[in-house]
Amino acid sequence: MPRRTTSSPRASVKKTAHDLSITRLREVMQILKEVRTRQGLSLAEIQGRTGIAKSALSRLETDSQANPTLTTITRYAEALGKDLQIVIANRM
Repeated sequence: MPRRTTSSPRASVKKTAHDLSITRLREVMQILKEVRTRQGLSLAEIQGRTGIAKSALSRLETDSQANPTLTTITRYAEALGKDLQIVIANRM
């Protein structure tokens, strides 16, 4: 007999929070890509500044399934002369 899988409300909340986090990280990566482009920097130049491979940088900028770490995003931001700031705010 096949096992039934039921999704608990707690699991649903965790998945929603995870999905929202990934969406926000993707938004940050798009902002960093826009800054890089405005500064006229290539992925090779960012690689030189961060030590992150061009192929990995490209995936982070274009892959909708990419899941960058805060360390990676911070290194990328610093390579652009930016600081990564995390704000905890009340929900509206």
